[in-house]
Amino acid sequence: MIKSDGTEPSEKHRTMFFELAERYISLHPAIAAALFTLWEPYLSEWNDDKPIVRSVKHMLEYTNLFCIELEAPSRIRLSYSFTPEVGWDDAMFLLRLTNWEVTPESLDD
Repeated sequence: MIKSDGTEPSEKHRTMFFELAERYISLHPAIAAALFTLWEPYLSEWNDDKPIVRSVKHMLEYTNLFCIELEAPSRIRLSYSFTPEVGWDDAMFLLRLTNWEVTPESLDD
């Protein structure tokens, strides 16, 4: 998704997307930590006696990136969902990247 003023995507949007593609792997540790920050409060409430995701190291294994939102000049939002094995099929994680700093925003269903 590209947020704009109604005109076609700008060169800045293209640059942001290509730079995200280049940096994405190096952002994995920060992304996993931000996802877990949002998920951790739910661990104690989880009805299943064995939640599949118990630590930061499992977050990227059991989540899928499903939306990238670009807003020039420097804000990117990434939306993730759990994989089916987790059992929360409508969970939606939202992370914000501003100047390549990852910040957790919300976890909703």
